[in-house]
Amino acid sequence: MKKVLFALCALSLSFTSCDEITDVVNSVRVPAEATPSKSFTLAQLPAEPYAASAHRFVTSQSNAPFSTIEFFADGHYILSNSNPARATIADVYSTYTVDGNLHYTLDNGDVIDASSLNGPHGILSYTPKDGETVSISITSDEPLVSEASKCFSRTWTLEHSKYWLSVKGLMALHRDYYMENGILAHKDNKVADFIGEFYQGDLITPDRWPETITISPFGTYFVRFATGKTLLQEWAWSNEAKGTITTASDDKFNITDFLKSHDVTIRFVDNKLTLYTEYDLSDTRVNNANTFAPVGI
Repeated sequence: MKKVLFALCALSLSFTSCDEITDVVNSVRVPAEATPSKSFTLAQLPAEPYAASAHRFVTSQSNAPFSTIEFFADGHYILSNSNPARATIADVYSTYTVDGNLHYTLDNGDVIDASSLNGPHGILSYTPKDGETVSISITSDEPLVSEASKCFSRTWTLEHSKYWLSVKGLMALHRDYYMENGILAHKDNKVADFIGEFYQGDLITPDRWPETITISPFGTYFVRFATGKTLLQEWAWSNEAKGTITTASDDKFNITDFLKSHDVTIRFVDNKLTLYTEYDLSDTRVNNANTFAPVGI
């Protein structure tokens, strides 16, 4: 990533009055849009179609076909396998159907029956299509049940990723990333010429553009990137009353800045979600706001 170069062009002051410079400087301060509002209010969103059947099951049983399987409220599941000796592919993300008795049918025909569970520990059965049933000892994770957790926990699609680059509060570049006909595009809003040269590199690339993010009330988030790459990691409230969360990420993924391991501020406006972060890049302050729309609404 090229270094951001900023020149405050003191040499050009000979043809610009002090009043004119003051007016320009005051007009390019980082806008309120770049930072979260002080108050945290919730959106009014209907429950996702499989909200009552969302579960996350964990096992350490050596002959189990998975280590964790999570059923998201949007009708998708993610099956993970942390043990390479098991036959199942490491991560499987696909769809499921379910009846009222926690009898899940995966889209490949496999069946998971969790109807006998009573409490966080128990036995479920896994029946592969045209295969033999396996009984699996599992722990059923407890979901977060606060209203804020319910509002946040759903599948979102990214609409805009906006960046503001500034030095000492003086904005030099506002860049807005978005998808247009399947192509990642961006628009730049550069400030007055007296700032000098601007950042010419990419803050976002297609492999860092999340197509969707599924936030789970079980403390996980699952990302599908535009390139097809996926990521399953963890989140937790750092201050629920203020709407801030802490995320975990894996360094081997080239992921967007707001998913790195640090505090993220969340805000809801018009039933959309915006994630805010701020950090330093060389001598530059970066404010980042990422706006998501709820899927299926």
